[in-house]
Amino acid sequence: MAVVGPGAAFEPGKTHSVRNFKDVMSGTILAVLVSEEQAVPWTKPSDLSFDPSDPLATLGGQVPPWGIPVLMADGKIRTLPASTTAEQFQALVTIAGGESTEFLDNVAPVTGEANPHSRLFGFPAIGDHGLSDLSP
Repeated sequence: MAVVGPGAAFEPGKTHSVRNFKDVMSGTILAVLVSEEQAVPWTKPSDLSFDPSDPLATLGGQVPPWGIPVLMADGKIRTLPASTTAEQFQALVTIAGGESTEFLDNVAPVTGEANPHSRLFGFPAIGDHGLSDLSP
């Protein structure tokens, strides 16, 4: 589901373009794979609400022990580890907060055939390439 809220890529009442992204695209979350309890039919116009005052509430209070697959703004899918803190999650959701996302350096993108989440976000795996690497 798309993460929607203040400072996020999807913000109620606002339209953002790539120019609005001051944080790096590889360090900005667009969508999150949610639990069955949070999931909605794909035809229902519903999003995942992000509250900057309680960032992990978006995920039900914590990152599950197995991690959580997320779609980054550069088109890559990463699995955030269970050790992801509220501050780190908030830094990843905001598009212009200027926060450090160095902790992602140890979280490799899930790529190619090893990508178990290749169709979780509604499109085939991009492999080792981000969306910006694709040509029409």
